[in-house]
Amino acid sequence: MYGRGFHVTVRKNYKVIVIGTLNTIIEVVCNVVMTLRALYINDDFKKNVLDDINRMDAILAKYKKSKSKTICSYFHLLLLNTVFHLSLVLNNASRIFTNQEFGLQFLYYGVDIIWGYRISNLVFYIYYLLRGFHERILAINNMLITLFGKRPVLSENVINYRNVIRDVSELHAKFTQTIGYFNELFGWQLLLIFLGNITLFIISYETGLRVTSLPFNYDLQISIWLSCSMIYAMICSILITSTSDRISKEARRTADLLFYYYYDINDGESDVERNLIEDILALIRQTRGSITNFSAAGFFTIDYSTLFFLMNLLTSYVIVLIQFE
Repeated sequence: MYGRGFHVTVRKNYKVIVIGTLNTIIEVVCNVVMTLRALYINDDFKKNVLDDINRMDAILAKYKKSKSKTICSYFHLLLLNTVFHLSLVLNNASRIFTNQEFGLQFLYYGVDIIWGYRISNLVFYIYYLLRGFHERILAINNMLITLFGKRPVLSENVINYRNVIRDVSELHAKFTQTIGYFNELFGWQLLLIFLGNITLFIISYETGLRVTSLPFNYDLQISIWLSCSMIYAMICSILITSTSDRISKEARRTADLLFYYYYDINDGESDVERNLIEDILALIRQTRGSITNFSAAGFFTIDYSTLFFLMNLLTSYVIVLIQFE
């Protein structure tokens, strides 16, 4: 990604060529999948995901008056991504024109930047959706905390309690269903994004070693750009995995909160409190039986354990590379 075909450094190193070619293939496949999915993903997404999200927001609006700032942050992410890739264009253009390299070399850099820009927008869009999921599951848990924070349960409020429990039940069902649709729609893209980030990190590090060991003048511009590529790969992986992990933990926390409030209410002996027990038990069964994990097309679960595994894998690779090369 981002003009890693530095011909001066990789011309005689077959490992760098192989990894770079693999990264390019992953980029091409990811863009092809994005294009093919875009032919019908909009209708599926609006039908299966956006409708559920709008229904969730309509219910949450009764309990939460403040509006989300996710769209604003998404706009800033896109703006930052656009500026970043424009700087890439200027950087590669200056290198090409300074070295008087035109034709296929210029075409390669241009197409590569376009591929990277599309994939980056996909990464930020997925992160934007995950941020929205996280805000909604937090709102669901806050509803429970606000509801059961008022003790004792009074007979005149029992109807309100049961209505809130029903709303939470519908919200959690919609939330779980939305996560399932999300995994179905974006699973393969997530898998390709993680594979692309791994190969991007490796090829950037490999090429950086070759640049620093060259006998002629040290190219600081290329080294800075290689470092930016590695940092970009790490940031994209951390954004997705950390947000996905927080969502899964908050979804499990819903069941924990229900268990706590169930035992708290069950300690009482009033008839009013007993009317809530069956509703809470049903909601506990629902939340315990739901699956709110994110997966990359079923190959692995996206959470902190996956991130730590990738970090250990890449760290071991870097250590071995330094020792033997």
